[in-house]
Amino acid sequence: WEWRSSDPRPFVDIDLTDFVTDMPEGWQGVGDQCVRGAVVRVRYTATPEVARTIDNNAIRRALLAAGAVKVKGPEANIVHTVTESSDAISEDTDILTGWAAYADLQGLDPAQRERLDPKVVRSREEVLR
Repeated sequence: WEWRSSDPRPFVDIDLTDFVTDMPEGWQGVGDQCVRGAVVRVRYTATPEVARTIDNNAIRRALLAAGAVKVKGPEANIVHTVTESSDAISEDTDILTGWAAYADLQGLDPAQRERLDPKVVRSREEVLR
């Protein structure tokens, strides 16, 4: 056995910040960055509405096709507008209404909601016992 040193893989961070107001086509130019042979981390900021339209798998596929070795993410930072948070939840709000408002603000897709709703109902029943 012989030890041979190798160069470490480069790490590339890609921050996509134009998703807050623009449509997600802006990510397509990221493959032009220096990603060949690199481990790439992708992050973006978006409103819940825009985040639901972003195809994270398409971003991963594009980076891998551009030569990235591994892609971590995309990690979404969801930002809410003033109008979204102005409908505040008070202490008098019941659990199911609060859950629905929280899920809407987080931009959960219907499949996630369908999976989590029964758990929230069971939790509510436990609390009310």
